[in-house]
Amino acid sequence: MLFNRQILKYLGTNALSVYGIIINISTFVQCCAYSIGQASQPIFSTDYGANRFNRIRETLKYALGTAAVFGLIWTVISECVPMLCSFFQGTHPCAFVERVGA
Repeated sequence: MLFNRQILKYLGTNALSVYGIIINISTFVQCCAYSIGQASQPIFSTDYGANRFNRIRETLKYALGTAAVFGLIWTVISECVPMLCSFFQGTHPCAFVERVGA
């Protein structure tokens, strides 16, 4: 709450709305990343206890592949953000970022 007030005070309502959107998207992206580790952890534990190391390697391969796909998807989406911003601003995509000073 304090951080929001500081943004509002020094940068204005537009910057606060952009900050809110970024935080919500960031939370969603982090949940996707955390879910990979939390989904694979019980498989690792069970297979380690059963001495099935081949299955651990297979699960690790799938987990790292899934993380790479998620990373690629979020990278492509983040690179497209300036194009998406132009739909809402009606101006150059980076005009708002330049005004805010980020």
